[in-house]
Order: sequence, then C-alpha cells, then structure tokens
Amino acid sequence: MSITRIITIGLAAAATFAVPGVVSAGDDVVSEDIVACADGVCSMGDAGSYAISRAGNILTVTSVAAADGWDCETNIATGLQTRIECLDGEGTKIISQAQVKKGAPISKVRVKLV
Repeated sequence: MSITRIITIGLAAAATFAVPGVVSAGDDVVSEDIVACADGVCSMGDAGSYAISRAGNILTVTSVAAADGWDCETNIATGLQTRIECLDGEGTKIISQAQVKKGAPISKVRVKLV
C-alpha cells in the first residue's frame, strides 16, 4: 500500500508538496502537514488551534482552543518543541508539535488512527 503525504509550508506565501511514501502494515499515520504559525497561533487541523509565546527558540503553549468533539491534552508546554495530542472519540488522534525552523515557528500536524 502506498500513501501520499501532503506537506504544506507557509511563511510569506503557502506552497504544498506531495511527498509519496510507502506504508507498511501497522502504519497508522493518515496524513502529516507542516504549516507556519501565524501571529502566535498554530493549527491542529480539524482538532482546533493553540496559541504560543516565544522567547528566542523556546516556545510556550499559552492556550488551546479545541474544536467541538475533540479532547486535547498538552504533553509538552514549554521547550524547543511543544506537543499537544487530541482525540475525537471516533478513533482519530491528532498530534501537533510546534518548533522554530529558519527563524519562524511552525506546526507539524500528524493525523493517526487509534
């Protein structure tokens, strides 16, 4: 089975690239996106968004706005990388990790089946 991962990179202008990959039995990743955090707000895809503050390369999650039907937990609130996991009750988990790349905060959003 093969899967195409969509990677979205947006700083001044958004660009989307399809990256083909091979999925082995038991691989539960449905999609993976990388998006720029705008004005201190990072996307969690369908699960909602979260706000971050920044001091150099250290990020801190300041608030989480979960979408209806999603329960989110902040696993790493402060550091070089933050991590929030969200479950929708229907077998989907979204993991969002923020970090600074090339001087700008980005959010890596991974959708998994659980």
